[in-house]
Amino acid sequence: GQPVIPKDEFIRFLDHIGLELKRIKDDHEVWNKKNPPPLLRPVIFWHSGNEIPLFHVKTNLKTLGMTLSQYRKIVKKL
Repeated sequence: GQPVIPKDEFIRFLDHIGLELKRIKDDHEVWNKKNPPPLLRPVIFWHSGNEIPLFHVKTNLKTLGMTLSQYRKIVKKL
Protein backbone atom coordinates (compact mmCIF):
# COMPACT_ATOMS: atom_id res chain seq x y z
CA GLY A 1 0.00 0.00 0.00
CA GLN A 2 0.89 3.62 -0.10
CA PRO A 3 2.60 5.47 2.79
CA VAL A 4 0.24 6.89 5.41
CA ILE A 5 0.23 9.33 8.34
CA PRO A 6 -1.78 8.61 11.51
CA LYS A 7 -4.90 10.77 11.42
CA ASP A 8 -4.61 11.78 15.11
CA GLU A 9 -1.06 13.05 14.45
CA PHE A 10 -2.23 15.21 11.52
CA ILE A 11 -5.14 16.58 13.59
CA ARG A 12 -2.77 17.51 16.46
CA PHE A 13 -0.60 19.30 13.90
CA LEU A 14 -3.55 21.20 12.38
CA ASP A 15 -4.73 22.27 15.84
CA HIS A 16 -1.19 23.34 16.78
CA ILE A 17 -0.89 25.64 13.75
CA GLY A 18 -4.22 27.33 14.51
CA LEU A 19 -6.72 25.40 12.41
CA GLU A 20 -10.02 23.91 13.51
CA LEU A 21 -12.58 21.53 12.09
CA LYS A 22 -15.15 23.67 10.29
CA ARG A 23 -17.42 20.96 8.94
CA ILE A 24 -17.70 17.37 7.80
CA LYS A 25 -18.90 17.05 4.23
CA ASP A 26 -19.80 13.51 3.18
CA ASP A 27 -16.67 11.56 4.19
CA HIS A 28 -14.29 14.54 4.27
CA GLU A 29 -13.19 16.84 7.09
CA VAL A 30 -12.79 20.51 6.18
CA TRP A 31 -10.35 22.50 8.33
CA ASN A 32 -9.60 26.23 8.26
CA LYS A 33 -8.06 28.92 10.45
CA LYS A 34 -9.67 29.54 13.84
CA ASN A 35 -9.35 33.29 13.27
CA PRO A 36 -9.74 35.40 10.10
CA PRO A 37 -8.58 35.67 7.43
CA PRO A 38 -9.40 32.14 6.25
CA LEU A 39 -7.00 30.14 4.12
CA LEU A 40 -7.40 30.65 0.38
CA ARG A 41 -8.09 26.93 0.20
CA PRO A 42 -9.16 24.87 3.24
CA VAL A 43 -7.39 21.71 4.36
CA ILE A 44 -9.53 18.72 3.35
CA PHE A 45 -9.03 15.00 3.99
CA TRP A 46 -11.05 11.80 4.37
CA HIS A 47 -12.34 11.33 7.86
CA SER A 48 -12.97 7.60 7.71
CA GLY A 49 -10.28 5.34 9.13
CA ASN A 50 -7.27 6.14 11.31
CA GLU A 51 -4.77 6.99 8.60
CA ILE A 52 -4.39 9.60 5.87
CA PRO A 53 -2.48 8.81 2.66
CA LEU A 54 0.85 10.65 2.65
CA PHE A 55 -0.06 12.07 -0.77
CA HIS A 56 -3.06 13.88 0.77
CA VAL A 57 -0.93 15.20 3.64
CA LYS A 58 1.64 16.55 1.16
CA THR A 59 -1.09 18.23 -0.91
CA ASN A 60 -2.49 19.90 2.20
CA LEU A 61 0.99 20.98 3.33
CA LYS A 62 1.45 22.62 -0.07
CA THR A 63 -1.82 24.50 0.53
CA LEU A 64 -0.35 25.66 3.86
CA GLY A 65 2.96 26.64 2.23
CA MET A 66 4.87 24.03 4.21
CA THR A 67 7.15 21.10 3.42
CA LEU A 68 7.00 17.56 4.75
CA SER A 69 10.24 18.12 6.68
CA GLN A 70 8.74 21.22 8.37
CA TYR A 71 5.69 19.12 9.25
CA ARG A 72 7.86 16.37 10.77
CA LYS A 73 9.86 18.89 12.85
CA ILE A 74 6.66 20.34 14.30
CA VAL A 75 5.06 16.96 14.95
CA LYS A 76 8.18 15.73 16.80
CA LYS A 77 7.68 18.54 19.35
CA LEU A 78 3.96 17.87 19.94
